[in-house]
Amino acid sequence: LLTLITGIAIAQDSANITIKAVIKDNNGLPIIGANIIDKVNKIRTASDKTGSFIIETKPESILTINAFGYGIKTVTASK
Repeated sequence: LLTLITGIAIAQDSANITIKAVIKDNNGLPIIGANIIDKVNKIRTASDKTGSFIIETKPESILTINAFGYGIKTVTASK
């Protein structure tokens, strides 16, 4: 299973927020190459070698996190 930790909005303007977060497995190890997708706003990124990612999106957007072998997790972006 995927665990999304330390997800924080680090910047925002009137329309968007920037989210910086780390994706780890249940053992606390970073998940490399997880896909983070906001299908509504057509934004996509992937986690790096430390499991970290940054994505700019709209508040209340639904983000889908998918990593091979770990399944899918859906989260709501918030301020």
